[in-house]
Amino acid sequence: KLLDSNNGPLIKNEKILTGDIVGNMKTLLSQFMTAEQALEIIDHFKLDFGCKGFESKNLERRLRSLTIITSAVERAMPAKDEKDRSIMQFLRRAGIPNRQNSEEEKREKPKPLSPQFISEWLEESKFVSRLLNKKSHPEEIKQGILIFRFLAVNKLLTDEHIDMIWEMQEGKHESVKNTIFDSLVLLAEDLSSKHIQHIQERIDTITDKEHDFETLRFISQFSPLVIERDASQPSCWLGLDTLYRLSMAGDEISESVSSGA
Repeated sequence: KLLDSNNGPLIKNEKILTGDIVGNMKTLLSQFMTAEQALEIIDHFKLDFGCKGFESKNLERRLRSLTIITSAVERAMPAKDEKDRSIMQFLRRAGIPNRQNSEEEKREKPKPLSPQFISEWLEESKFVSRLLNKKSHPEEIKQGILIFRFLAVNKLLTDEHIDMIWEMQEGKHESVKNTIFDSLVLLAEDLSSKHIQHIQERIDTITDKEHDFETLRFISQFSPLVIERDASQPSCWLGLDTLYRLSMAGDEISESVSSGA
């Protein structure tokens, strides 16, 4: 019944009430099993609860439900190192907010989860396919980017996943394009060379006349992250050839694109 209640518009104090109920469930389970076993059941329930809420037609509920899921995924991610912190500093300078990282600094971290636990739940729930549904709101992709980072870190991210994210911005207005491109920028740190090359191939499908401020913005933010990570790989000069070509295109493209490049 609690799973089924995660639907429709959000109600006042719902988060507090749900937390109290889940806390009582954990206490009750602890009477019949070890604390570790009870915690695993509760963690799985929270993921199922978030997945159920993601089926709602209410965007606010879907985003809150997505936060429940990403909070669990975050617990299965490796600890951040100095390199990761430098990437976050670059993102802040580039004007790309990372809400998850700013919020985590304010709260105490719960017990880590095993990557296998999250991987098995993602497979069981088919949640990635639900998140990449063509009807998904762009903000859902951006707020759910930690899930794709998890897949990348655990070598579960595929070119198909990247294609489905990329295609969400095709033919859309600038706000949607920027949101999807920002998501790819946030994913950059965890991409393999193969995935980076695949994004280069997607960039190369854009004709010179199709480039606009949004694609230039994406290339100018994505390329430095990849170069900083590993400049020894030829594919890591991603985007610079495109920018150079556009800057020299002259009258073949708009002046704003040429000067922007």
